[in-house]
Amino acid sequence: MRSLARIISNTNAGFLKLEGYCQNILNFPERKSLDVESLIPHFRDLWAGGAEDELVISVRGGEILAGIHSDYVMIPIGFYKELIEKTGKKPVFFGQIDDNPYIADLRSQFPAASFVASRSPIEDFNFIRKSKNIVLSISTFAWMAAWLSDANKIYMPVCGIFNPAQHPGSMLLPLDDPRYEFILFPVYYMGNVSDYRQIVTPVDRLWHSVSATWLKYRYDYDSNRLDDYGLCFNPSEYCEMYPETREIAQSYGDAGLSNHFFEEGYWNGLLPCRFDRVSYIRNHPGVGVDISEGRYKDCFDHYARTGRSLGYTPH
Repeated sequence: MRSLARIISNTNAGFLKLEGYCQNILNFPERKSLDVESLIPHFRDLWAGGAEDELVISVRGGEILAGIHSDYVMIPIGFYKELIEKTGKKPVFFGQIDDNPYIADLRSQFPAASFVASRSPIEDFNFIRKSKNIVLSISTFAWMAAWLSDANKIYMPVCGIFNPAQHPGSMLLPLDDPRYEFILFPVYYMGNVSDYRQIVTPVDRLWHSVSATWLKYRYDYDSNRLDDYGLCFNPSEYCEMYPETREIAQSYGDAGLSNHFFEEGYWNGLLPCRFDRVSYIRNHPGVGVDISEGRYKDCFDHYARTGRSLGYTPH
């Protein structure tokens, strides 16, 4: 918000419009601080969830099976086989289980499993929330229901919108919650359900469990980083460094350039201002130690998050 306020004060923009999903676990309170039953008391009388000896596997079907968003991926069936064998619990496939090739293959591979169809949004939400062992689908609906649950175990596939390497605009990994087991997948993208086998077969068995500590190290999800980078934004230097933005500058001025940086530039590794890493390190050799020891991603990360406030010059 600091960087947006600075940009507004330095441009002639007539309005500010925020779009898209900017979901970050750091925006949530601690789960243990929430009394969900008192917050939403009518949940008590709804459909009970999966039992202690059941593994409730959320299935996201519906519109996403048409491939409307490439980051809403379908989970390889082999992943479910592995979890069922590992836990020894009875599988309950729950949710949007309409007829389609993916669900047909699930029914074929797990003939003894229970398949429980969706009833209504609020009943489905509560069924997941009341379950004791949950396998998440790539769905923010299922994610929220599981997070608000009192489950013993939540298996979270780190793929699609849940993989920060694939969908950097969100961070929904509850890394400090001991209920979660994280399974890391390669980056892959969704298409139409009719082609799902061609999509998921290349990633079959390429997943593996990772610790929350590893994920914290791999995906530093400091929510202030975008703000820090935005405070460094210099529209004239940005336009000079990236000539493809000149047309934007001509049409929309500095407000258009800042919009490009927040919407595309930051996520694609573009710098918000001119920066000379060699002179920066030479002038401030201690920065090199901080980078090598993992306290900052690189020289510019140090400048944006610390150096700028100390009066260090970027070039």
